[in-house]
Amino acid sequence: MNFLLPRVVPKIRKSSDLSEETKQSLFILLTRYYSGVSEKSFLDDLSEKSHVIVLYEAGSELIVGFSTLLSKSIDVNGKQVNVVYSGDTVLEKKYWGSSALGVSFLYYLFLIKLWNPMTPLYWMLISKGYKTYLKMANNFQVYYPRLNHPTPAFENEVMNLFYGSKFGSHYHSENGLIIPGIDEMACKVKEGVAPIDDILIAKIPEVKFFADRNSGWKVGNELACIAKMELTMPLRYGFKKLFQKNPGAKNSDFYSKIRRRLGLPVNGLEVRGKI
Repeated sequence: MNFLLPRVVPKIRKSSDLSEETKQSLFILLTRYYSGVSEKSFLDDLSEKSHVIVLYEAGSELIVGFSTLLSKSIDVNGKQVNVVYSGDTVLEKKYWGSSALGVSFLYYLFLIKLWNPMTPLYWMLISKGYKTYLKMANNFQVYYPRLNHPTPAFENEVMNLFYGSKFGSHYHSENGLIIPGIDEMACKVKEGVAPIDDILIAKIPEVKFFADRNSGWKVGNELACIAKMELTMPLRYGFKKLFQKNPGAKNSDFYSKIRRRLGLPVNGLEVRGKI
């Protein structure tokens, strides 16, 4: 956690309870970082969601970030599966590095998993840019698509059923991409918001993987992803934050050994953990 960042206060709210003023604030914030967004499409999408994580600047009602969520159950070859789909998500740039949104989302997933511990729970997300993909890769033990690990048949079936139902012909199961129609206005990350350069690709293998799998991210193509939620994840997340390597600490070797035993990254954490 970066203690130099301004503090934010997260609230999980039902989408049906949001005021028109709040909806307008969310839309304006989204358009600062994404182009090709119409107010109608945003409101239509919001109406389909069950909850919204709203981040407020501490001590005020200023909205500085949000993520829309849809929770539902689907049948996969006779087996019930719970899924949580992340829709529009954005955070003001000066709060990048804050863990408030991630912790709130993890809490949301944990409650659903706790209520139905024997039912598989998956996070379904679509990545317009590499930052969203890294949030999944850095915090979930089981996620796909991923570097050097083919997507298992069951997870692939979950993705095909969910994304095929939601996006129809725009979802291409052969490459896992959601591609807008030629005559449609594509929502995409604005130029300069989250650029991918050679230095970033050389430093973080997952960024290169994302760029290779979704080479059309600049024009609004989205990479369909899936991550599995386990009851042990909050514990792993807590250990990860506790044992983040401090390069100047005398006992960094001790922390590195613990991180290896927990299956957590040892090298490059300072760069990846803050994205």
